[in-house]
Amino acid sequence: MKLSKKITLVKNFFFIKIENLKKLINLIKNMKGIIDVNLKKNRYVGAATGAKNLIIVLDTSSSMSQIVREENSTLSRMAIAREAIGFLIDTMTNADLCGFVQFNTNATHFADVLLPVNATTKDKIKAFVNKLEPQGLTNYEDGFRKAFQILNNTYNNKARGANGLLSEDCATVILFLTDGKINEGERDKNVLMSLMRQWDSKHNATIISYTLGDSSENEVPKLIACQHRGFWKKIENITKLKNELSS
Repeated sequence: MKLSKKITLVKNFFFIKIENLKKLINLIKNMKGIIDVNLKKNRYVGAATGAKNLIIVLDTSSSMSQIVREENSTLSRMAIAREAIGFLIDTMTNADLCGFVQFNTNATHFADVLLPVNATTKDKIKAFVNKLEPQGLTNYEDGFRKAFQILNNTYNNKARGANGLLSEDCATVILFLTDGKINEGERDKNVLMSLMRQWDSKHNATIISYTLGDSSENEVPKLIACQHRGFWKKIENITKLKNELSS
């Protein structure tokens, strides 16, 4: 298949309307293969087993405590995000490197470099995520600043990552999950976009943005994804995820 057809298929795949989490979980199941597209070199890195550098950036502001009720199910947006992140991490292989950032009023990270994905790393990241509770404001700037610091630290690390496996030829992907409008840090979208272009100048990361809930902010997450070779999705009905993960 020609490259142009492959890219078209990828684009078409991601513009399917997501009406509920049954579609989202199928998307996540296929994401591991899709993000193997190395957009900075306009070629496929490999099949679903291709190595990738992934950072998950999760909004943990107070609005993530909002309860969503649907079909006799009651879960918070944070609970849904925890489930989705745990599932995604479980699909990763020991060829991948992973990092995690959570942000509200300020941002914190799991580790200051990308780590090799093995059973221990998976368990530790999931345990870290499961302890997070919604609080504070929504600071996109600090969340992305921290994510790009992790990339800088990893590329600058003498060991070339945590175990010497980091490859600049691998796809670098930031998965961004939020439900809130910026109310802390840089609020001007144009200034924020300029900052992110500077931070990303040597990484060429692909950013995939999901906005959670029918009252979520859409404009800036969409702009972030479009500026960074990715895609954006609004997830309106998210409470089916628990059943999907357990089925």
